[in-house]
Amino acid sequence: MEVEGYLSREKRVVWRDIAGEVVIVEEDGTTVHMLNKTASHIWNLADGTRRPDDISHELCQRFEVTPAQAQAETERFCRQLTEAGLAILSPTPGTA
Repeated sequence: MEVEGYLSREKRVVWRDIAGEVVIVEEDGTTVHMLNKTASHIWNLADGTRRPDDISHELCQRFEVTPAQAQAETERFCRQLTEAGLAILSPTPGTA
């Protein structure tokens, strides 16, 4: 199943990029997510102006991965983010 829409971070989470790796703290203050470099790159691009296809293209530019690998990784992580309530997919572009 293809993930569609424009990916943006939920405004209710607090996050910081520390040396290229993102740490996300959920609203409750007790749940923390530490992202690896690839996931952190996706998170940083989740500003509401890019679709998962755009993000996977940028992953190919940044990391040595095939387009199929980048697309699979991006779609998997987008699903994880939206299921966890950390990001949303909107039908129209916006800004995070």
